[in-house]
Amino acid sequence: MFRAEVDGRALMFFHTNMRGMNMTFADRETGTRWQQETGEAFDGRLKGKRLEVHPFLITTWKAWRDRHPTTLVMAPVPGLEELYANMWREILGRTRDRPGPPSDRTFRPVDPRLPAYEPIVGLEAGGARRAYPRALLARAQVVNDRLGGEPVLLVYIRSNDTVTVFSRGVSGQILTFKPGRRAGRLADVETRSQWDSYGTCLEGTLRGSQLKELTGRPQFWWGWAAFGETDVYSVPGRGARPGTVHR
Repeated sequence: MFRAEVDGRALMFFHTNMRGMNMTFADRETGTRWQQETGEAFDGRLKGKRLEVHPFLITTWKAWRDRHPTTLVMAPVPGLEELYANMWREILGRTRDRPGPPSDRTFRPVDPRLPAYEPIVGLEAGGARRAYPRALLARAQVVNDRLGGEPVLLVYIRSNDTVTVFSRGVSGQILTFKPGRRAGRLADVETRSQWDSYGTCLEGTLRGSQLKELTGRPQFWWGWAAFGETDVYSVPGRGARPGTVHR
């Protein structure tokens, strides 16, 4: 999801084609063509510009509505409901052992470090890119890491299969988190404050503080790896600092 403006100018976009097995779109104002995965303009007057990522969260309708009871819901585009439903079924049917797309149709050969359709959460920070296997996040529940100099936190919420991502810096200090006493809660080691899975401190010294949200991008491994250099998060060994073990 991107902000639909460049240099303060609002743009209107429409779907154009596929490039590297990834959707492209163009803006009506300049005819510039953009890559969905990166948000970068690759052809036209705005070539080289990059759209700003708009914060988003993929979660269940119930979880979203519970947190945002007055939320608005986008009405389906008339006539396309069945198309969207079929596309979603196709995506859900892609198992991790399915072969990746042909190499001659992608920008890079499928990276063998993970299965092509392994679900991951991609994260960019400080000019670095890292893939976090979703299965690993589900097992760990809480991951403290450092990416491109940014201290980051990834939280897996089991009740709604959601991953939230934050910076671990609060009021000039870097916090280290672990699962809390209750489901859906976290605790920081430094102050023993209690937090919810959405980065809000509920109890303790830091009560009322809010972690800065970062945008994790849930997708399949091959799609993330095809559009830039990346490493893959692995579980650090005993005594290792956050973010020291990758492949």
